[in-house]
Amino acid sequence: MGLYLLGLTDLDLADIAAVMPALKHNLKRNKPVLGKSLKATQLHWTKPDQIRALGPPFDVVVATDVVYIEETVAPLVSAMAALVADSGVVLLGYQV
Repeated sequence: MGLYLLGLTDLDLADIAAVMPALKHNLKRNKPVLGKSLKATQLHWTKPDQIRALGPPFDVVVATDVVYIEETVAPLVSAMAALVADSGVVLLGYQV
């Protein structure tokens, strides 16, 4: 949502199924500030149909706080590769 406020308007917010209710709640709650609802999509890195449904490739893919278990790194990298354009960039934020 912060990227939208910085002027990026073509955004798709994605998360796993368990987080979707909270994501949708936050979008609804911030609708007066955002001026519209941003698109929220369910995405699990190991589900190619969900990745394709997002409509890649994208110029920029931003992911934050997405890795908690070492075994999930490889599926994340595969998903990012499928989502980003050849000349695109992936920005990965992580708090240590």
